[in-house]
Amino acid sequence: MNSIKKISLIMPSFRGGGAERVFIDLADGFVNAGYIVDLVVLSDDGPYREFVNKKIKVVCLSGESASRSFFKLKKYIKICNSTTIISCLTHLNIIVLLSSAFSRFKGQVIVTEHNHYSLEKENLPPIKSFFLKVCARLLYPIADHVVAVSQGVADDLSAHLKLDSNRVEVIYNPIDFERISSLSKCIPENITPFMSELLSRRYFIGIGRLVKQKRYDLMITAFREVHRYDSDVFLVILGDGPLESELRQLIEDSKLENCVYLLGFLDNPFYLLSSANALVLSSDFEGFGNVIAEALVLGTPVVSTNCPSGPSEILADGKFGILVESGEINELAEAMFETLQVSKLEKYELIERGKKFDKSSAVSKYEKLCRG
Repeated sequence: MNSIKKISLIMPSFRGGGAERVFIDLADGFVNAGYIVDLVVLSDDGPYREFVNKKIKVVCLSGESASRSFFKLKKYIKICNSTTIISCLTHLNIIVLLSSAFSRFKGQVIVTEHNHYSLEKENLPPIKSFFLKVCARLLYPIADHVVAVSQGVADDLSAHLKLDSNRVEVIYNPIDFERISSLSKCIPENITPFMSELLSRRYFIGIGRLVKQKRYDLMITAFREVHRYDSDVFLVILGDGPLESELRQLIEDSKLENCVYLLGFLDNPFYLLSSANALVLSSDFEGFGNVIAEALVLGTPVVSTNCPSGPSEILADGKFGILVESGEINELAEAMFETLQVSKLEKYELIERGKKFDKSSAVSKYEKLCRG
């Protein structure tokens, strides 16, 4: 047993975001390594709630937002008796750093960034973006450690927040190899007859929130070009989000209703991911790109835009998947069509690459920070 007795991980909720999934896996890794773990959330809602290890104590602050949770966080931190606090996402990191300072927390505070900072903030209202940038520049230096989930995110943070690059640690997101492999063999409870039928067909799959960053419009348009040459292939998109109606309209306008399907959020997407001809990621930017590593774990080929910052690092500059320029519909379509032909890599090679991102490595690196 190491010297760290208790760790608190703080995140917004159990909704279907990448950072939340990462923190649940981290919490599981810590508790299995012998730590006492609190998983602190501002609201206790979202589909990921059921995946939390029973040994982990869930603390719900019942806050509406990070800023409105300041006093509740301050109170929790003052009495939590943790030696390390780890938080995620810029707005929450700022409130956690302020709460820790005002409660005179004696332990370590580690803040983590899960997206490409500068590009993500471009999509925010200018005043909010400016406010977050000023606060992060002032407060991140007082954190004991700043963690970025890819080297690209680390470089971007250093440049835009004027952080010393030596103070930004790179720890790739943890991927639960055993859990994903196991779930890929389990039929989801909410699977439909149509989904079952898909498994005997050829299809591409996209997974993630239906938001502008993910550029599903690009994916659908590229698939339309593929479908012109091969009408016996489908596109399946898993996830929910604010652009659902807009994407459904694009599918209808493109006359793809019989071959492109928005199937919503699935608790277990791995059952469909494991049988897909390829995972397609069409994002303008990512922090890491968890779904790429998850696809590799299952031996599923990957086609991805070479966006900042994670895909090229996971795919080793294209060695373990096809990378295309962001926004290039024709390149994406050609790459998708290529994956319908003979694969250049064996399945076991993709799986071995996926194992490089197993959660044991991430937990070990976080443990070293906690001891530092």
